[in-house]
Amino acid sequence: MKALPDGSVIDTWTMQFGTQVSTRKPVHSPLRWMLARLGRVPTSQGVVPLSDAVGPQLHAYADVLPVADISAEKARKLHLPTLVEDVPAKQWARLLEQLGTSDDDTFVGRTYVMLTRLEVDFPEGELTRCRIGSEWSAREDDKIAVAASEAEYRTLRAEQIPALLAGSDEDAALLVKTWGMLRYSDVVSKETRHVGIGEPTLLHDEFPTLRQRMGNTVNNYRLQPCSELEEVTRTPQGTRSTPLKSALQGNTVLVLDPADRLAALVAVDRELRWGLQEAGCRAVLDAQKRQEADQQLQAALRRVREAESVEEKLELLIGEAALRAGLPPGLLESERAELGDVEPSARRIARMAYNAHGDGVLQMHARDLLAAYPSHAPSGFTGSSPAVKFVSDFGFPDSFAGTRTPSLPPRIEIPGPTEFPRLHDYQERLAAKVFAMLDRFAPQRGMLSLPTGAGKTRVAAEAVIRWVKSVGELDGPILWIAQTEELCEQAVQSWSFVWSKVGAESPLTISRLWTTNEAGPVSDRPHLVVATDAKLRNCLDTEGYAWLRQASLVIVDEAHVAISPQYTKILEQLGLTPRETGRHLLGLTATPFRNTNDEETRRLVQRFGGQRLDDGVFTTGDAYGELQELGMLAKVDHRELLGGTIELTNDEKERADQMSLLSKAAEQRLADDHDRNKRILEEIGEMPADWPVLVFATSVAHAKFLAAKLKDRGITAASVDSATSAGERRKSIDDFRRGRVRVLTNYGVLTQGFDAPATRAVVVARPTYSPNVYQQMIGRGLRGPGNGGKETCLILNVRDNITNYGKALAFTQFEHLWRAK
Repeated sequence: MKALPDGSVIDTWTMQFGTQVSTRKPVHSPLRWMLARLGRVPTSQGVVPLSDAVGPQLHAYADVLPVADISAEKARKLHLPTLVEDVPAKQWARLLEQLGTSDDDTFVGRTYVMLTRLEVDFPEGELTRCRIGSEWSAREDDKIAVAASEAEYRTLRAEQIPALLAGSDEDAALLVKTWGMLRYSDVVSKETRHVGIGEPTLLHDEFPTLRQRMGNTVNNYRLQPCSELEEVTRTPQGTRSTPLKSALQGNTVLVLDPADRLAALVAVDRELRWGLQEAGCRAVLDAQKRQEADQQLQAALRRVREAESVEEKLELLIGEAALRAGLPPGLLESERAELGDVEPSARRIARMAYNAHGDGVLQMHARDLLAAYPSHAPSGFTGSSPAVKFVSDFGFPDSFAGTRTPSLPPRIEIPGPTEFPRLHDYQERLAAKVFAMLDRFAPQRGMLSLPTGAGKTRVAAEAVIRWVKSVGELDGPILWIAQTEELCEQAVQSWSFVWSKVGAESPLTISRLWTTNEAGPVSDRPHLVVATDAKLRNCLDTEGYAWLRQASLVIVDEAHVAISPQYTKILEQLGLTPRETGRHLLGLTATPFRNTNDEETRRLVQRFGGQRLDDGVFTTGDAYGELQELGMLAKVDHRELLGGTIELTNDEKERADQMSLLSKAAEQRLADDHDRNKRILEEIGEMPADWPVLVFATSVAHAKFLAAKLKDRGITAASVDSATSAGERRKSIDDFRRGRVRVLTNYGVLTQGFDAPATRAVVVARPTYSPNVYQQMIGRGLRGPGNGGKETCLILNVRDNITNYGKALAFTQFEHLWRAK
C-alpha cells in the first residue's frame, strides 16, 4: 500500500473492446476495489485496514487515532478523513471501546483530552476509566485526580488515588475545568522536613574552588547538613514520610549527615544537576587541597597569624594598595597635610583603615580577600560560620566576623495589663483629646504634634487602647504606618509595653508587616498591624489584604510625609480621599509643616482634617518651653562653628531650591575642606570626655573620615550610613547608648527611628535648609531628665557659607530653643 505510486491511486479505469472506441466506458478501478477489500496501511496505531485509518493531515491526533503513514495526496485520493469533522462516528465509537480495554496510561489520558477538546459526546452516565494503584478501574469525574506529568502520576498511583495522566499542565487544566476532575494539588501536598546541623553555609564558602569550575552560579546556593531529612506526603489517605538523602529547598541544598566533604559535594551536584559526577567532584576537592597546601601561601598566612597587632595583620593580609584604595576620600590627603607631605607608612595606612572602618574593615575588603585567598576567605563577614572561623584562625577580634541580623517574628502576642505609671499631665490632656476624636460616631481625622522625645507614641497608644476598651470589639484592625523598619519596630515595642500595662482584658495580636513578612486577619481579639509604606504599596491592593483595607483606624507616624503620591494611593485604598473619610485617620509628627512651603503645608493640614489635637494643650503656646520646664526636654546650649565656603553650579542651586538640601557633590566639596574638618575635630575633642556626641556628617565618606580621625585622637568613635548592614548599625548604636562608643558619626540615617537619651551634644555638620529635617536631627539630643536624658544638650551648628545661595540655614529658625536655657 505504502509503495504504490500516488498517480496509480485513481477511482476509475477506462474499458473498451479492442479498437472499438465506441465501446469505451469508465469502470470502478480494480486496484481501488482490491485496496478496499484487502488493503492495509501502517499507522501511528500499527498496521490497520485502510477503512479504519485517517489521513496524515490529522497527525496532531496520532496518539489516539490511526494516522496513516502515507503521503497527504495519496490519503486524499483514497478518501481518508483529513478533518476532525470527517472522522466517522464508528471511529469514535471504536475509540471509546479501546478506552475501556487499553492498559496504555498515555493512550487513555490523551484520548480523554482529545475527545474533550473536540467536544465529542460521551455515553450518558458512563464512568471514566482511570488507574488506582496498579489496577484499572472507573470512577465519577469528581473522584479522579489529573496528573500533568509522569512524576505526579507515579505519586498518585503510589497513594492509591484514582488518576489520569493528562501529560501537560494545559491538558490537565482542560479536564479539571470541563469535567470537574481534581487537580494534583487538591489531593497531594508534599513538603521537605529537615533538622539542620548548625547554620547553612554559602556553597562557595564550603567549596571555594567550585566557582572556578561552575562560575558565579555557585554564589546563589547554600549547603545545610541535616541530622534528619524526609519528604512528607499528605493525601486523603493520610500522611506518609519518605527518607531522603538530599533535597533542594529554595536555594539551599539539604544533605543528610554527609560522611565527608566529597559526599556532600556529590549530593549538591545531584540536586543542582550540574553533571560533575563523583569524578568531577573529587577533582574540585583535589584542586582545593592543592591551593591550601601551596607553601608560599601558607607561609604568608602563617605570618598573618603570628602578627601581634591588628594593624600588622591587616597590612600583611590585605596589602597596602588595597587598604589605600578603601580609605574614605580626603583621609589620605589630610594625613599627608598633617605630616608635611610625607607619605604615611604601610603600617600607618593599616591603622587608618582600621580607624575608618572599625570592626567592619574585613567586610570592607571582602572582595580583596576572596580574590587573594579563594580557598580560605569567606564571601563576606556577616556573622556566618566561615567568617567566625576565618577571624579566629588569624587572631582577629571576634567582632571582625560581623553580626547576623536576627529575624523578627511576623506576629507576636501581648499579655494583659500589670501596674503602670500614669501619663504626665500634658500627655493625659492629649490622650483625652485623641480619645474624644476616636469616640465620635462618624470617622474623624486629626494630627497630633509633639516635639521629638515628648512621647507621641506613648500618648497615641494609650489613647487608642482606651478607645478599644470603650468600644469593646472593633470592626477591623488598627493599622500603624511608618517609613522605616526601625520606626516600625519602635512602635511594636512601645505598643507591647503599654498594652501589657493598661491593655484590655484580652491579648493583643501585633503583626509585623514589612520586608518579607506577611500578615493575616485576626477575628477573636484586638489586632494591630504595624507596616512600612513600602510593604503596603506592594500588598494593600491585593485580594489577600482586603481585610486590612477595612481597618477601623489608620495611624501615620512621621505624618509630615503623608502628602506624597505613595501615601495618597495608600490612603485612597483605605477609603481616605479628599471627599471620603471611611475610617479614623490619626497623624503623628514633631514637624506639622512642610518646610517653608505654604501650599504643601496647606495640603498636609487638609489631609488630616485641619484638626490639631495638641492645640490648647500647652497654655503658653510654647510646647518646647513648657516641656523644658517640666524636664521632659533638655535645655539647649547653642553654639556656631565657622564652616567652609563653596560656590554652587546652576544645577546645584536648582536642586537646593527644590529639595532644601545641597547636592552630594557640593556636600563632598565641603567635606574635603581640611580647615573645616580640623575645627570640627577640635571642637569635639574639647568636649568633656564623658559626653556622648552625635554627629550629622556632610557625606558618607565624611562620616567615616571623622570617625577615623577621632580614633587617632584616642576618642572611641563609629560611623553608620545607609550602606551599613542592619546588624552592624544596630551594634554601633547599642555601643553608643551603652557608652562603649563616645562619638557616633552618621550620614542620613539617624534623623528618625533612633533614640539615645543620654546624648549630650549634637553636631550638625551637614548644611540643612529644611526645618523638618533639622528638627528631626536635633531632636535626637533633646530628651530631658524626665525622659532619661540630661538637663542640657549642646547643639553645635556648622555655619557654612554658600556664596551664591541666599537661603538661610534651618538652625536660624529655631531661636526659641536657644533662648530656653
